[in-house]
Amino acid sequence: MKALERRRWAEAARAALEARQSLTRAYAAAVIPFDFPMRGVWIRPAGVGYGDEWNRTCRRLARYGINTIFLLSATAGTAHYPSAVLPPSEILRRYGDQVAACLKAARRYRISVHAWIMCWHLEGASSELIRKCRREGRVQTDESGRPLDWLSPADERNRTRMLQVVQELVRRYELAGVHLDYIRFASARADFSPAVRRRYESAFRRWGDRWPPLLSRREEFGRWKVSLVDDFVREVSRTVRALRPDIRVSAAVFPEYPQCVRDVGQDWVRWVKRGWVDFVCPMNYEASMNTFRGLVDGQVRLVGIRRVVVGVGVTTAACQLTADQVLERLAYLDRRGLPGIIFFDLDATLLERILPLCGFGAR
Repeated sequence: MKALERRRWAEAARAALEARQSLTRAYAAAVIPFDFPMRGVWIRPAGVGYGDEWNRTCRRLARYGINTIFLLSATAGTAHYPSAVLPPSEILRRYGDQVAACLKAARRYRISVHAWIMCWHLEGASSELIRKCRREGRVQTDESGRPLDWLSPADERNRTRMLQVVQELVRRYELAGVHLDYIRFASARADFSPAVRRRYESAFRRWGDRWPPLLSRREEFGRWKVSLVDDFVREVSRTVRALRPDIRVSAAVFPEYPQCVRDVGQDWVRWVKRGWVDFVCPMNYEASMNTFRGLVDGQVRLVGIRRVVVGVGVTTAACQLTADQVLERLAYLDRRGLPGIIFFDLDATLLERILPLCGFGAR
């Protein structure tokens, strides 16, 4: 107060920050420890942990009670491990096999590792590969025919390639799970590519019809698109279980259901009920606690509490949470009895400001 009265703004700001930090520490002490069987984090190349720092990162994660890593191992356009199917990432060229390095360090600290795969998104792909995929008609397009940097699930070459990626990872590494991401269409305005048209017309024996389909057939077309994604999830599940029955299959999914079915062809409720995935990770990246709570409650009603590992967005484009906001979410999920949480994603903020207050390591 004296700093404010004397108009010492910098001093007042520091005092306010220190007071907030003290309150957050007191709040953390009041609500912890939490009891989640799975305490996970997504780790991607832009975050902490890649390169030659795996041992240090896993040691710190274990100290803070994290017991599961969802490691970005491959996208539709590049791999962070030596792949016979996908081109190597820059990180792989510079630092070597990231899946092997992560597993070696994680094993030392009893951390499980799930291979996170971006199924259709060409993130990290070279411009040459993107141009090649466009020339070959393998990418998704919008209604006007504009190409997107996403592979089309209607093209059999793409499906075969991504299944081969799954097979490589499962055969080569002692993984605890395979985690599917971007297992959907790019948006509600995709996919109208030649590959989709060929497959759709063949399925309904309706060649040469107007394209995109007439409004009267859009509902039929939408349901059929959903089946493309469903079929691929089923194929992945069968492939994984045939090779390693002990491995868990999961998926990162949009939180609003059934809107995600209509918009991007992602029917994750069906995937759970058919047994194709063991659990889903709804990306509940919401700044509003009321909205977050409503999403979780709805998801649990749809598939049951044991099948939901909640994604908490700490530093996402849509949502940046303070430590006390994260603790509020964890306290709610703990009271509800959720089996796990997964933070998006590992960076300095999460590692240094959030995880030390979560109390997972206090067990």
